[in-house]
Amino acid sequence: MSRSLIKVKSSCCVYTVRMEVLDLSRNNLTKLEPGALNVAAHLLHVDLSGNQLSDVGGAFAGLRRLSRLDLRQNRLSALTSNSLSGLSALRYLRLDDNRVSAVDGRAFVALGRLVYLVLRGNPLGAAASRFHFSSHLLSYLDLSDCALDRFPAGLPASVRYLQLRRNRLRTPQPTADAATGCCGRRNRPRTPQPAAADAATGCGRLRAETSSTSAPS
Repeated sequence: MSRSLIKVKSSCCVYTVRMEVLDLSRNNLTKLEPGALNVAAHLLHVDLSGNQLSDVGGAFAGLRRLSRLDLRQNRLSALTSNSLSGLSALRYLRLDDNRVSAVDGRAFVALGRLVYLVLRGNPLGAAASRFHFSSHLLSYLDLSDCALDRFPAGLPASVRYLQLRRNRLRTPQPTADAATGCCGRRNRPRTPQPAAADAATGCGRLRAETSSTSAPS
């Protein structure tokens, strides 16, 4: 797509009904109108990385088959309950390198099949403790460079690989609140075991990375 692209409207004619992959990365997009992509209801993968989007509320309504969404390197500053609504099949979500500092506790509730979530490089701070996840499949969570000064609370028991590099943590131990799972149930402690090879698929046990060394991109 041309880098001159600024706005995507629901009436945009470049989409086809059977389209499954849409790459709009590295354009100059500043706005997605509500329902802008619903004409392509068969989309499985949408890449909107490297744009200038500050709000995506309602833009993905109707994309019930979408499994991958890339929103990294935009200008998003907040995630509301409407930002990701309608994405019931979403499994992979990248939101790294935005400006997110405010998060509605229900922002991720609609993502019941989420497996992989990257929030690296957002100034989340205490907002990370307000997340509520409905997915029991979430296994990979990257919260590196998020200005965290405490271990995030309310993580699902399904998380196996947790990235916490380059934050402000003073202790690697979770607080009492952090031991509570996404549905309010207390996570039972488990005997430590070696992590399996592929954490992103949900294998192995929880592995928290808190090193101050550089993380791979």
